[in-house]
Amino acid sequence: MGGIRHEDATGEVGSLRVLLRRDWWGQGVATEAAKLGIHFGFETLGLRRIEADPAVDNVAAHKVLERVGMHRLDVRRENHSSPSGVLRDSVGYAIDREDLSL
Repeated sequence: MGGIRHEDATGEVGSLRVLLRRDWWGQGVATEAAKLGIHFGFETLGLRRIEADPAVDNVAAHKVLERVGMHRLDVRRENHSSPSGVLRDSVGYAIDREDLSL
């Protein structure tokens, strides 16, 4: 389904990914998975920041990330690989430990 992956050399920044089969879309599962991933990253892994970078046209993912408190940062050129291997633009999102009261 997804998870947290350490991204930087310090081990303080993780990357959030949530992947769902189409028959699970629109049921709140992605939002709950993202919330759990963020909580796990901060509380268990001790991360200070969690980032995500969905494709520009993945509007549903943008809504989920904003719903769980992540902030839109920037557009990242050609850093998201589509299933067919084509590089596409993505949107950077992040949430810092200080953004939440855990």
